[in-house]
Amino acid sequence: MEPVYAGIWSIVPPIVSILFALIFKEIISSLVVGILVGTFIYGITAHIGVTDSISFVFSLLCENMSGGVSVIIFSSLLGAISEIMSSSGSSSGCANWARKKIKSPVSSQLLSLFLSFICSIDDVFMSLTVGNIMRPICDRNGVCRAKLAYLLDMTSSQLCLLIPFSSWTAAIISCIFMDNSMEVFIKSIPLNFYAIFSVVSAVSFSFCKNNLGVMNKFQRSLSDGKDMSSLEEENNERRDDSKDSKVSDLILPILVLILVTIFMIFETSGFFSENIRDFSTLLRRTNIDLSLTFGSFIAILFCLIRFVPRKMSFEKFMSSVTEGFKSMTSTSAMLILAWSISSICKDNLMINEYIKNLIMSSSISSKFIPFISFLLSSFLSFSIGSSWGTFMLLIPIISSVFAGVDQSILILSVSSILSGSVAGVNCSPISNSGMIASIGAGCKHMDHISSQIPYALFTAFVSGISFLIYPFTNLFISYLVPVFIIVIFTYILNKKTVSISKKHILPKNR
Repeated sequence: MEPVYAGIWSIVPPIVSILFALIFKEIISSLVVGILVGTFIYGITAHIGVTDSISFVFSLLCENMSGGVSVIIFSSLLGAISEIMSSSGSSSGCANWARKKIKSPVSSQLLSLFLSFICSIDDVFMSLTVGNIMRPICDRNGVCRAKLAYLLDMTSSQLCLLIPFSSWTAAIISCIFMDNSMEVFIKSIPLNFYAIFSVVSAVSFSFCKNNLGVMNKFQRSLSDGKDMSSLEEENNERRDDSKDSKVSDLILPILVLILVTIFMIFETSGFFSENIRDFSTLLRRTNIDLSLTFGSFIAILFCLIRFVPRKMSFEKFMSSVTEGFKSMTSTSAMLILAWSISSICKDNLMINEYIKNLIMSSSISSKFIPFISFLLSSFLSFSIGSSWGTFMLLIPIISSVFAGVDQSILILSVSSILSGSVAGVNCSPISNSGMIASIGAGCKHMDHISSQIPYALFTAFVSGISFLIYPFTNLFISYLVPVFIIVIFTYILNKKTVSISKKHILPKNR
């Protein structure tokens, strides 16, 4: 159907979705309501009847479902990989190695961060896998469960944003309605300040003898032989003690996924067939959906060959694939609905033209848009507890406004929305990522959130400085100032002595 200029009414559907999400804390129904409101506004503005409006909604959903089928397939395949590796006990070999080699609190925390990097293809898989490996290691070496939960939660989503082969990649680029969406995403990675400084601060705080806020209370509780932040039922939970597991069982499937995906990115971009060597041209021409899907499929075949029958039966393997597909159902639904509401607002109600005119007629400089986007996305993600729901609502609007106008502000705004979508959930008690980190670490959920908030707010503060000064300076200064603040702050914190001594370490038979 033909687009119509709806003016201020074009921003009503996303605003209704946001308000609905804030009130009911649920993103799928919020997107559905937004789609219905957008359809109603379009029907009145374009003077079409009720029957045509209903037909328009279903045709829009079918169009977005068929157009994004490759993204949905990739997400499902990656869910299958995560489930296969969890069910096969792939983490046991790494856990057995760590028990023998890791003997101090600092090395325990650094190993947690290193394993998070290795497992960063998916945030849920990472939190549960690394948590399962590191719980007994941290217990033995005097690191409280709340600190482990912090290390998991402050790196899981962040690393998925910084590595272009994760379950987040396809979802993000599908929200950037441009021909060079992959190029925009790749260029946004160095500007994703909250994700970068979360990792930097996590490494820095791992060396600190002291902790922020209530984390000190949980760390001191180890001196009494009991971690106050630990779940009581932790001792009764099932542990995976597969004796046939190797460290390579965890690393090789992920390595296969990354290498095959990289090969396909070059293959589909014409690197081999047309001898194209310009990186920007490669990113614009590559078929990232096909590359990620093919890489995931080959990784599943590799798992089949490696794990069957050595670690699991064929029936258990296929059951894991099915469960992995099921785990991504809500994600697929969110993607389809987010594409649909964005399509209504952009293609039918011309929201990009309205917001573009609004910005040009206002006195606010476009250089402040990324900072404002960071604050807005942080508040929204804190309120609804969903990173994906936040960037699926905001990125399509920003990308449609700045497409073809100001590429640098567009890239920085995408980075700021992604940063804010994670910063908010790191402080939110209703976030899925926080709950998964609590489960992975075996930590009481509210103890995890209350102890993490000072760290998340500090990281958000230094990240906000970068988003504010980058449009006026350069990337080096935007890195230098926050890193300097982090180093000075951790140095001062480390001077206060609440040491992790031998008396803080729990009994080894725990």
